[in-house]
Amino acid sequence: MYIAIALALLRPVFGYTDTTSGYSCTSFVLPVTVTNVTTWIFPETLFPNGYAATAFANTITQRGFQSALPPLSSVTATYNISMQYCTPATPSPRAKILQILSHGLGFDKRYWDFRLPHATSDQGYSYIRTALSYGYSTLSYDRLGCGDSSAPDPYTEVQSLVELEILISLTKSVKTGTLPHISAPDKILHIGHSWGSELTNALAATDPSLTDGIVLTGYSHVFQYELMFVSNSAFHLASENQPERFGDRSSGYLTWGDKYDNQYCYLQYPYFDPEVLDYAESTKYPFTGKSFLIFLYCAFPDIFPSW
Repeated sequence: MYIAIALALLRPVFGYTDTTSGYSCTSFVLPVTVTNVTTWIFPETLFPNGYAATAFANTITQRGFQSALPPLSSVTATYNISMQYCTPATPSPRAKILQILSHGLGFDKRYWDFRLPHATSDQGYSYIRTALSYGYSTLSYDRLGCGDSSAPDPYTEVQSLVELEILISLTKSVKTGTLPHISAPDKILHIGHSWGSELTNALAATDPSLTDGIVLTGYSHVFQYELMFVSNSAFHLASENQPERFGDRSSGYLTWGDKYDNQYCYLQYPYFDPEVLDYAESTKYPFTGKSFLIFLYCAFPDIFPSW
C-alpha cells in the first residue's frame, strides 16, 4: 500500500489574523492520493430511496443479525482535502507542538472552531481558540465526504480504511515538513472526536511512530451502545433531509432526521444552549452506511460468522 500527497494547491490560500487573541489561521485545499487501499464490496444493492436506507438501519440493529463476508477490492484515487492551520502569533516552544484534529460523524472541521453566527468572537465553544491561547498550533481538516473536501462514491470509496490512509498521509507530510504552509513540528499530537477518535486510535495502532500522543473524546472500548446511534438516526437520505445542501449527493450519503435526533446523540437536556443545537443541525454533514458495517465487523465480529 502506497500513500502520497501532492504539493500543488488546488485553490487560493486564504487566512485571517486575530490581533486581539494573537494568532493566525490559514485555510487551503490539497490533493491527497491514496494508492491500492483495501476496500470492501458489500452485497447490498444501492439504496433506491429513503425507505430502503431506513430498512437497512433496522436490519443491522436487529437481534440475531448476521452477514456474510463481502469480497475485497481496492481504491486508487486522488481526493481534495480541505484543511486549516492555526498558530500563535508569538513564537514559543508550545507552538512547535502541532495538534492534528479529526472530527466525528455528522460534522466538518468547524466542530473544532465552533462559533455561533451572531457571536463569531465568542471563544466559549472553540477548541482551536482554547488550544491557541495555551500556545499550541492546530491542523484541522474535513474528512472525506465532509465540508470542502471531496465527496466521492459513498458505497465504494468513503470507507474507514481510506479515511485512515488520508490521516496517515497528512501526518507523514507534516512530520517530514513537506506539507505546504506548515514547518515540521517538534511533536505531533492527534486529537479525535467520536469517529475521528476511531481513526486516531487506528493511526496509533497502525504506526505508533507517527504520533507523540493521542486524545480520544466521545470514545470507548465498550461498543454495545453504538447501535443506538444507528437506531436513532434511522439512516435518512441526506439528499432528502437537506435538499438545498445535499440534493446532488448519492443515496449512500446518510444523516439523522432532525435536531432532536442530534440532541439524542450528543446533548443532555437542559444543560445546553438550544441555539447551539440549531446551528449544529443546520451545518451538519452526512456519513455513509457502509462505514457502519465495517465498524460493526470490528466491534462485533460474532455477527459476521463467516468473516
